[in-house]
Parts: sequence; C-alpha cells; structure tokens
Amino acid sequence: MVKDRLTALGLFGVSVLYLLGCFQLQWGTMRKPGAGFLPTLVGVALFFCTGIYLVLTVRRGPESRPESAENAPASDPRVVWRLLVCTLVYPFVLSRLDFVMATFLVGWGMLLSTRYRTPVVSLLLALFLSLFFFGVFAMLLGVAFPNGPVEQFLYGLRG
Repeated sequence: MVKDRLTALGLFGVSVLYLLGCFQLQWGTMRKPGAGFLPTLVGVALFFCTGIYLVLTVRRGPESRPESAENAPASDPRVVWRLLVCTLVYPFVLSRLDFVMATFLVGWGMLLSTRYRTPVVSLLLALFLSLFFFGVFAMLLGVAFPNGPVEQFLYGLRG
C-alpha cells in the first residue's frame, strides 16, 4: 500500500516537472504549432491522469487491492522505472539522432520494457509509430524536428 502511494506520488512529481519544462518551449498556434505545442498537451494530460491516479491511490483502503494484481507484469515497479528512464533519455537521443530514429529507438525500448507481445512485433510497431508521428506532425502540421537522412528521404518521397 505504501509502495503504491509512493509510486503514484513519484509519477505525479515527474508529470509536474515535465509540464513545467514544457512551459519554456514556444507553443505557437493551432494553425502553426510550435515545438512546445504537443509536449504541453501531453504534459497536461499526464498531469491530470497522474493526479487522478494519486487521489485514487490515497483514498483506497488496503483491502481494495485485488490479489491477482500483485503478480501482474504491470505491477512490477521495474517496468515503471524502465519507462521513466526511456522518457528521460529521449531528449538526449533526439539531440544526437534525427527524429525518426530517436523516436523509433525509445519507443522500441518502451515496448520491450512492458513486454508487449514479441520483440519483433514491438520493433514493427515502434517503426510504424515513429513514421506515423513524423508524417502527422512534420509533414502535415509543419512542426520542425531535428532532420537527418531518414527525414530528408521521407520529405523527398513527398515531393
């Protein structure tokens, strides 16, 4: 019970720090979103979700936790720490690699951390999602991302 409350409090603290960091970025407008537009939306959603989780965790009694939840893979605190490390490493990877490669590697790391299906399925899903996010945000919305050879190739396909 105490471990659940500390985990909820830690996640809430990370979401507050993330949201505060987003306020330093340019937001832009709906027509021309800036670099901080999407991270701020994600930060607000993360803040509300972790806040609700914190309140629910503090309010529930010790008898309300189901017995089967103890052995569930999602209740393994190492998974939370691995996801936290992936999230914190992402800006550093992004500064060294282009957007598609950084998003692919961190996304694949997160999927592997949660043991989502098989490693091959996780790899393909991470690849699809990184290309999808690049297509939506860089090509459709015009958000500026770090460019490398992969991005130049994708822009060349667009014409």
